[in-house]
Amino acid sequence: MVPLTAEPVAKPSNVGRGFRPVDLARAAGLSAQTVRNYEAQGVIAASRRTPSGYRVYDQGHLDQLLAFTT
Repeated sequence: MVPLTAEPVAKPSNVGRGFRPVDLARAAGLSAQTVRNYEAQGVIAASRRTPSGYRVYDQGHLDQLLAFTT
């Protein structure tokens, strides 16, 4: 069996690579849809995208959400 070399999109424990929307939402106590809506409305900065188009958020996004929601 050949081991997989591709790594999954980052999780909160791997902040250097970023957060998936669902992981960012959990860390901020929100739903993933709310995070996407906040991004669309300009409440938080736009996320970067992977080459395949997935959103990836960073610690700054989490800080913005926590400041906004607390």
